[in-house]
Amino acid sequence: MIVPVGRLFVGTVALVVLLTGCGGDDLSAEEEAYLQRVRATRDVVGDSLGRFAALTAEPRLGDTTWNQAVRDETFLWEAAHQDALVVATPNRFRELNTKHLQMLSLLSDAAVDHREGMERLDDALIRRATDRINRAAQVADEVASLLDEAD
Repeated sequence: MIVPVGRLFVGTVALVVLLTGCGGDDLSAEEEAYLQRVRATRDVVGDSLGRFAALTAEPRLGDTTWNQAVRDETFLWEAAHQDALVVATPNRFRELNTKHLQMLSLLSDAAVDHREGMERLDDALIRRATDRINRAAQVADEVASLLDEAD
């Protein structure tokens, strides 16, 4: 049996709320481009997490359209992680990049766990995915603080 992911919903909402915009002063063109890329990733992933939370709040396990919509969101997290891995990081933002990649890595791992859990109807994998998403929310708090410092 798949357990409801109510805690996931709370963690996801917290992550979406934490991923808010910020700007920067006295930045080089490279630094501004990097921050814009991080913000764009944040927005895409935040929107995806919001959709995922809404979908998982009312599971419809036998519905292929629902299953595919959930899977699509998890594939987006993996793609965001892969894209972020190849972005050149200005020295000034190494700590931000480390935390940003940590957050995306947790979401990417959660994506794999969640899809496998859904396919196998494995509660343990679903819980592990939920835990990873909740940890990503905690790291997102650190990312938000570092982005605020970039202002």
